[in-house]
Amino acid sequence: MNEIILTLGSNKNRQNNIRKAQKLLRNLLPDIAFTKTIKTDAISASAIGSNMQLPFFYNCMAKATTHLSLTALQRQLKDIETAMGDSHESHRKGIIIIDIDLLAYGSQRLKTDDWQRPYIKKLSNRLFTRADSHSQTTEAPDLSQSQ
Repeated sequence: MNEIILTLGSNKNRQNNIRKAQKLLRNLLPDIAFTKTIKTDAISASAIGSNMQLPFFYNCMAKATTHLSLTALQRQLKDIETAMGDSHESHRKGIIIIDIDLLAYGSQRLKTDDWQRPYIKKLSNRLFTRADSHSQTTEAPDLSQSQ
C-alpha cells in the first residue's frame, strides 16, 4: 500500500463539484480523509495561457492509501475529472470544473512547484496536524463530511 496526497480545486459550481469529486474519490479510495475546503484566489490566468480574469477557487487536500500503481491511479484520477466534464478546452477558457492533482505517491513528491503555493502549505499543515477543526479563516463551507 502507498500513501498518497491529493489536492482538489474548482472554480465552476465550486461546492457541488468538490462534493461530487469527494464522493467519487471515496469510491476509489475508501480510507480517504479530506481537509476542510477553503476559498482561494484565482490562479494566474497566464499559467493556463489566458489573459482573462479567472474566478476564485474552492480547494481542499486529501490523504489516502492505495494498492494501485502510480500510472493506474493517475489514470483513475483523470477519468474522474473527465467524467465530471473537465477538459483542456474548459481550462483554456479559464473554467476548472474539477482539478485533482496527485502531489505525493509513497515516498515520491510530485508537482514540486505546487507544494510552494500558499494554499497548499496551509492545507498540508491541516492535513498532517488535523488542526482544521478550530480554524475560522476565509473558508468555504466545510464539505469534508458530505456524502
